[in-house]
Amino acid sequence: SLYAASSIGTWAAYTPTVNAQTGTFTNVSASGRRTQIGKAVHFKAIVGITDKGTAAGYTGITLPVTPYAIFKEVVVGMSINTASGAFYSDLVCIIGTGNVLRIYDGAGVSPAVNGNTLVITGTYEAA
Repeated sequence: SLYAASSIGTWAAYTPTVNAQTGTFTNVSASGRRTQIGKAVHFKAIVGITDKGTAAGYTGITLPVTPYAIFKEVVVGMSINTASGAFYSDLVCIIGTGNVLRIYDGAGVSPAVNGNTLVITGTYEAA
C-alpha cells in the first residue's frame, strides 16, 4: 500500500503566518489544520483580527504545504465580525505565487477589519 491506513485522513495542526498586502497588523492570530492524501492537501484556517493596525488590501496566510506552481486555485471562505455580528460568505481566496493564500472580500473591500474572524477551507494540489 502506498499509504499506511493509519495516516490517511489524519489531521495535523499548522500555524499560518498572516500578512497584509500593504501595512501591518497590530494584533492578529491564526490557527489551522491540514491533511494530505497523495498530492491533495485539505486544509482549514481561522484568522482572528483584533487590531488591523495599518493593514489594507488582501490578507495573506501561508499554506501548510507548497502548492503546485502551474495553476492558480480558488478556495472558499467566510468572514464573521465578532464586534458587529456581521456575516459575509463571499471571501475570494486565491493561491498565487509562492506559498501564500490571498484572501479578498468579494465586494472589493479589504477583509482586514477590526473584530473580523476569517474562516477558510479548501483543497489544492501540492507541488
